[in-house]
Amino acid sequence: MPRDTRRSAKFLPARSDGSLVTYRGSVKRWECDADNNWNMDLYARAFQIASETLAMAATGLNPGVATAALRLFRVHHELSCSTPTTVRSARIVGGGHDGLVVHVMETGSNGHIVATALDVPGYNTEAVSGLSVDDIAFALPHGIASGPHHPQDFRSGYMRGNAFISQFGVVCPEELDHIGGVFPSAVISRCSAVFCHLLDRIGLTRDWKLSTKSYAAVVEVKMTRHRNSHDNASLRLISWMHAVTEGSFTIRHQIEHPHTGSAVATVEQLGVIAHIETRRLIQLPRFVYAAKEALGILSSNSFDSR
Repeated sequence: MPRDTRRSAKFLPARSDGSLVTYRGSVKRWECDADNNWNMDLYARAFQIASETLAMAATGLNPGVATAALRLFRVHHELSCSTPTTVRSARIVGGGHDGLVVHVMETGSNGHIVATALDVPGYNTEAVSGLSVDDIAFALPHGIASGPHHPQDFRSGYMRGNAFISQFGVVCPEELDHIGGVFPSAVISRCSAVFCHLLDRIGLTRDWKLSTKSYAAVVEVKMTRHRNSHDNASLRLISWMHAVTEGSFTIRHQIEHPHTGSAVATVEQLGVIAHIETRRLIQLPRFVYAAKEALGILSSNSFDSR
């Protein structure tokens, strides 16, 4: 007899709108950065747990990191230490994002929306409850396009443009899922580790941020998985500053096998600069534009997914 997947989805707590509670957690002090904000790889971890939980509820199986071929998540409000969090998930019905899975992260005390994620699912979502696209309009892409990235061929010269080899390292067992795929949180963690190196290239150094009482924050991330490879003994990152506008900048990273050059994933980060006391966004300083011209960086993200 075929599995009744609609019944299996009901094992998760449901909200009045039909969405399912797929994650509960809290922000630990040691998970926050120097500005007391939750680190981006932990948003990625929470959304991955929610994604796998939803997949298991809908199908009875856990595809691991293959639950999403592409994930785009956005931070609406910063999370700080000791904040309880809940994620609810559903399938989008209607509009240009029909069939995608949406995850909404809220604070546990008052239901305040703090982050959202959109998944291009890698499993059958027929049994997942649907929400109208109008009901989740706040979760739709804002500064990064929803389409997939395409792998770049850097074998002809890694220093083309402003791209450079930003990191090379082994993959640890705890960074892999139960079938050997690299967790998105492990990939995002590597990208975050080289984030400040990219900022240094356009003059947004640590000293400048301290002198202006400002800080850099990533507010939107897209990760496109190019292959579900399980031979990830080591990974290499090639990173570049993709675009700079008046109020934001876009960084891209290609994660690949160091010996073959085959791309495993592409990550795009949309960043802003804010005042550390008021938390208000500030425009990028003029010297950034001189660096932009020297490095050949685009003046607009232009929703380019190439």
